[in-house]
Amino acid sequence: MHQEVFPINIDMRNIIKIVDIKDGIQLDHKCSLDYTRIEDVGSQRLFDSLFEKSLFSDLISDLVNLTYLDIEYSNLREVDYRILQERYDLKRIVWRISNVKFENRKVKSFMDNVNWEHFSIAFIYDLIKSGKTDIVVSEDQKNHIIKYCFDMLSKIDIHKSITYEYSTTRMSHASCILRIFYPTLKQNWIEVFF
Repeated sequence: MHQEVFPINIDMRNIIKIVDIKDGIQLDHKCSLDYTRIEDVGSQRLFDSLFEKSLFSDLISDLVNLTYLDIEYSNLREVDYRILQERYDLKRIVWRISNVKFENRKVKSFMDNVNWEHFSIAFIYDLIKSGKTDIVVSEDQKNHIIKYCFDMLSKIDIHKSITYEYSTTRMSHASCILRIFYPTLKQNWIEVFF
């Protein structure tokens, strides 16, 4: 009796072809993914993880495990999109961290190297600023953002944070822009907070 040996990385198209050849059964291999749902679920999972470091750390572990353990930041954009097609949260992380310049180049060490407070609040800001209104913001999350903003606003010396040059160009310190959070939010997100 002849026994088929399958490789560890099984391509579903090959299985369908083998079943067709061996048993004469034609399987419908077309599957459609609900990309809207994948994006909504992934966006919410990512957003929630930015308020709890251990949850984000779990996402980094998922990314490392789905790619390969020693993957470096510079190789993230080369990952086959099919590996992450159902993980919008991990795709957004790839887009966010693929250009980091940490001395330790391994993605698995990201949490050891990142300034969590700055990274998470900047990512939260970017997700909210993107205008995606179906992200659910809990009361604890609202309070976290508001507390962060007021804490940072109280530390700003506007005279040092914003400078003007001789030309008509105005230069602003990046942390000042980030900390003056609310005026840049789209109206639909301002209503979430007030």
